[in-house]
Amino acid sequence: MSDSKKKPLISELITYLRSPRSDVEHREVWYIKIFNTLRLWSLGFVIGIVAVLIGNYFLEQTGYDHDEFAITQLFEEVSVVTFLLMILVWAPISEEIAFRFGLRFSPFRLGTQITGLIFFSLLHFEVDLIPQFIFEDIGSWGEILVLGSFFVFGVILISIFLNIHLVKKRVERVFRKYFAFIFYILAIIFAILHMGNYQDNWLELWYLAPLLVMPQFLLALIASFLRMYYGFIWAVIVHGLNNGIIGVLLVFLMPFIELEEIAYKVDEAELVQHLSVADFLSIITGCFFFMGIALLVLICITSLVYEYLVSNKRDRVK
Repeated sequence: MSDSKKKPLISELITYLRSPRSDVEHREVWYIKIFNTLRLWSLGFVIGIVAVLIGNYFLEQTGYDHDEFAITQLFEEVSVVTFLLMILVWAPISEEIAFRFGLRFSPFRLGTQITGLIFFSLLHFEVDLIPQFIFEDIGSWGEILVLGSFFVFGVILISIFLNIHLVKKRVERVFRKYFAFIFYILAIIFAILHMGNYQDNWLELWYLAPLLVMPQFLLALIASFLRMYYGFIWAVIVHGLNNGIIGVLLVFLMPFIELEEIAYKVDEAELVQHLSVADFLSIITGCFFFMGIALLVLICITSLVYEYLVSNKRDRVK
C-alpha cells in the first residue's frame, strides 16, 4: 500500500512541501487521481480567493482600473473560442512545460523545460525573437511555424549538451542536491511573472505582490506536487482546471460586468433595456455554473477535512 493511502492527502502535501524530493512517485487508479486533483485544486482555490479578496481591497485603494487586467483585455481582443483555447489549452501546456516538465530529471525533459522557460520569459516581456517585418510577410501561421522551429531546435541543442556523459552526471548530481531550492524558486518565478497580469502597473503594486500572486504560487506548489506524485499530465490538468473556471465564469458573466459598469449612469428602466435575452441567459448560466463550482469546492474541502480528522482520531486510538 502506498504512503498516499496511509496518510490523508493534505498531510501528504504538507510533508512533501516541507522537504521536496525528486525520487517520489505514487501509483493510483485514475479516478483517485482525478478526485485528489480536484481536492487539492479546491484547497488552493479557497486560500487563493481569500488572498485575492484582501489584495483587491487594497488594490481599490490605489485606484487601479480592473479593465487594465490582462485577462479582461484578452477577452475583449479575441473571439470567445480563441480566448478559451488560449487559457484552457495553450497556457496550461506551455507554462507547465516551462516550469514543471523538467522536475523529474532527464536530459530531454530538462532541456525542454529550459527552452520553454527561455521562450516563456521572452514572450512574456514581449521581446521580439525575430524582427517584426519578417512576420508581416509570413502571417500568423508562419509565425507559429518559425517560433515552433526555434523551440524544437533549442530543445534538441540543449538536450544533446545535457546528454554528454560528464555534463549529465554533474548536472544530475547538482539537480538532486538542490532540488528543494529549484522546486521553490520555479514556483516563486511562476507567481512573480503573473504580476504581469496587472499590465504596466505591476511595478507600482510590488508591495501587494504576495497577496495578488498568492493564487498562482499555490497553483505552482500544487501542480508541482501532482507532477512529482502522479505525472506531468496531472499538473497540466490542474492548471487547465484553474484557468478554465476563471475563463468560463468570465465568458458567462461578462454581460453582468458590463451592466454593472453602466449602472450608475442610467436609471433602472434604461438598465433593463441594455440587457438582451442572450445576456440574461448568459448571466443565469454563469450563476448556475458558479453554484456548481461552489458545491464542488465544498464537497472537496469537506472531504479533505473529514479525511484528516478521521486519520488523527485513528492515530490517537493507536
